[in-house]
Amino acid sequence: MDWSAWRRRTLTEPLYRWARNGVSPFNVFQRRVLSAGDVWWEAQLLSGKPDWAALTYVRPVAFSTREKEFIDGPVAALCQLIEQSAAEGEALPTEQLWRFLAEHRFEAMAVPTEYGGVGLGAWAQSEVLHRVALRSVSVAYLLAARFVFGPAAVLKAAATPEQAGHWLARMGQGVACGSVASFAVENDIVPIQATGVVLHSPKGEPILRLNWRGARHAPGPRPALL
Repeated sequence: MDWSAWRRRTLTEPLYRWARNGVSPFNVFQRRVLSAGDVWWEAQLLSGKPDWAALTYVRPVAFSTREKEFIDGPVAALCQLIEQSAAEGEALPTEQLWRFLAEHRFEAMAVPTEYGGVGLGAWAQSEVLHRVALRSVSVAYLLAARFVFGPAAVLKAAATPEQAGHWLARMGQGVACGSVASFAVENDIVPIQATGVVLHSPKGEPILRLNWRGARHAPGPRPALL
């Protein structure tokens, strides 16, 4: 008797099916997160015979002059402001924080330079979040949700040239702010789906009416673009 085959048929496979049915399937958001990156050098490490020389292929990041000025200027001032509030044993007032962010054009952090923005690259934006998170995780989350992964990134990826030219230019100048809202707020319990209905205006033009039920947007002042 082949004990390996018997064990697999009578024990291993039934246990595997039982465990697989007990795990909830991935939703769309979770699948996107898992497929967003790759294993990089970790695959070498787990292979048992890593190529240590591969780590030398990674070159240090070099920021542009514009990025250095923003990181050493407004970002350093923000870190100092957070540290000063922490030293006094008080939380940084919300009004003071948003006034500081507006004065130093953090809204334009991810806006390309051709639209009048600061035009930070991905590494520079990551460095901004890293430095701020060392002082305050909540402020770093606010910057990530509102400015890094905010409407500027969405407009660059999905807007028409007219929409990008109008809104990105206003964000770059600091005369308008935006926020991204989620139409599908998914969590580990239940997805909350907002819906939209296509209607016709009195002139016969199609319009989209959204109920915004369950939708949430990044914290901050009321945005001009949602």
